[in-house]
Amino acid sequence: MSVTADYTLWQQNPEKAFAAFIVSSRYLDYSRRQTSSALESVNEGQRKISARSAHIYQTMFARLCRWLRENGISLLQMTDEDLHRFLTQTTEQGQAVLKSAIQYRYLRMVENVFEYLARSPNPAKGVLSQTLTAGLRLKGKDANSVVLSGAQIQAFIAALPLSSAMPSSSRPHAGWKKRRDRAIQCMMLGAGLRVAEVIGLHRDEVAGELNSDGSLLVQLEPVDKHDTSYAHQTAVRPELVDDVLNWIRERDMLPVGGDLLFPGTHGELLNKATVYLQVKKTFLRAGLNLPRMGGRTLRNTFALQELDQNTSIGAVREKLGLAENRSVLKYKERHRKSNSSAEPDQQHETTPPTN
Repeated sequence: MSVTADYTLWQQNPEKAFAAFIVSSRYLDYSRRQTSSALESVNEGQRKISARSAHIYQTMFARLCRWLRENGISLLQMTDEDLHRFLTQTTEQGQAVLKSAIQYRYLRMVENVFEYLARSPNPAKGVLSQTLTAGLRLKGKDANSVVLSGAQIQAFIAALPLSSAMPSSSRPHAGWKKRRDRAIQCMMLGAGLRVAEVIGLHRDEVAGELNSDGSLLVQLEPVDKHDTSYAHQTAVRPELVDDVLNWIRERDMLPVGGDLLFPGTHGELLNKATVYLQVKKTFLRAGLNLPRMGGRTLRNTFALQELDQNTSIGAVREKLGLAENRSVLKYKERHRKSNSSAEPDQQHETTPPTN
């Protein structure tokens, strides 16, 4: 049965439509990870999940549909906010109704259904759901491996600091600290700089030279930076260059001493805690309440963006200022783990939600 042929069934009787979908090979066509341990061979070489796993998913799906009906929401009109509200229900005592492993299965399941039906936007891919997914992936894992999704990156950029103070002839640099903080965070997300590196940048290390792809060249030296910083070259990603260039122009005219690109009030080195606080505020404004809301998450995101674009291991190592390729390989391993998830047959199965 084609998507067009059974679309009406998904509208009128989603539980019945899902029951047929989950036991077919089509479900696996829309699953992000297919491994032989999770599959069973059937006639003509087709594969599908086991009957036990199908029953678990059907029970879960029925629970979701029941909640949607109780709240006057149709399955195909479900939003990111609706799905997030369902997954994060709590009891009167404040305990989560759904365990984290079950929440994650729901996200995978809903994503596959909406991908199959070509419904957009996909509620499992919204900012709230992506944020929840990031947190769930960290259960029992290294929280330092937090990486922003594409939607989360856009939300973070949209929430970057803005100055409410408008420059005037009498106060030409009113609000300059907000613009400084905005450019700092653009450098961290767009060039993978550590906090210690960005606050220690000297003006001549960012000369304003653009690469052929529109990225902004950054030549880092260890002076005024972290003890483990190496001299290296990186570049601010093109989409974040304008804010940095605007700041450079303002910095050149700012009546603040010293040659630091991002100085304190009197030209001194900024306190790391100040930068961490401003970064966290941006995460919160963006609605991204992640387990790690600091410079490491922005650096991780930059590294994974580079790897996703097939930048070589050596080039990523240079951009991050790392000493060895194996450090970059750790990023690749984190990426693999963060994108991998087990189907029910691959892990210890838990009792499905009860009515």
